[in-house]
Amino acid sequence: MKQPDRQPDGAFLAGVGVDKPAAVSRAARLGHTQAGITLLLTVGLVFTLIDSGRRRLDGGEFALEWAVAIGQLGAVVLLIFGSARLMSGTGRTLFLVACGLELALCLFYLIGMVYRRIQMVDKDDGVVAEEVEKQLQVMFIVGPILLAVMPIIGIVLALGGTTTGFLQAKKDDIR
Repeated sequence: MKQPDRQPDGAFLAGVGVDKPAAVSRAARLGHTQAGITLLLTVGLVFTLIDSGRRRLDGGEFALEWAVAIGQLGAVVLLIFGSARLMSGTGRTLFLVACGLELALCLFYLIGMVYRRIQMVDKDDGVVAEEVEKQLQVMFIVGPILLAVMPIIGIVLALGGTTTGFLQAKKDDIR
């Protein structure tokens, strides 16, 4: 019995005649994964800010932390929609903006944690904090660096030649 003729799977997903490169799928999956991680971190930050009775933050620091939480939520939305647009072949600008925002947030956290670490040492008059606090501070400094890896890889994949060719072919296919 003869099987009915069908399009290859890539043509079904990307449109007739245009196969989707693996770099596009990988970049979009990285974007969705980064969005999930950022959402989890944002929920934790929001709960911490809501329960700010335990934390003594002045007005400016409190407002800055809320601005960061809102920025992280914006990054989540941009990553999700940017990844979807990249997968559909309609554009990569939103994805690149989202990755840039994620890198800016990682840089903000890195600078903030290093600054807080310097303040801790200054307050202790050069005496190093307890071992547990040191390990926590190292984690908060290494964490943003590790979180920056996925957006960097996503940017490299999204700007690659195969992705550019795919997006141009999709644009030509639509015309």
